[in-house]
Order: sequence, then structure tokens, then C-alpha cells
Amino acid sequence: MAQLSISEARTIVAAALHRAGANPAMAQATARALVLAEAQGLGSHGLSRVAQYATHLRNGRVNGAA
Repeated sequence: MAQLSISEARTIVAAALHRAGANPAMAQATARALVLAEAQGLGSHGLSRVAQYATHLRNGRVNGAA
């Protein structure tokens, strides 16, 4: 299994969310929260949510400019 630093994980998650339509501030804040949850062992509220959040952004269920 590949391992990432917290910083690397935040960068990757923020980039994915930004590509899906989140503004930079939203992408960074969400990435911080998801990576922190994952680092604390709360996988159900961590990286497993990235794909779902990206889909919500792409489908307009979430306002990426908020």
C-alpha cells in the first residue's frame, strides 16, 4: 500500500476537488478536513468521501463557488 504524507494527501485531494468544480478555498478547507479525519482513523469521514464530494460538485448538487 502506498503511503502519502499529510501534506501530499491534502494537495492531491484539494486538486481533485478543484478539478471537480470547487473554488480553491473550498477545495483546501475540505481537503484539510478529509485528510485530518483519515489521519485520525475515521476513514468513513476521510478519503473515502473524495469521490462522492467530487461527484456532487460535478452534478451541481454542491455549489463549488460557495
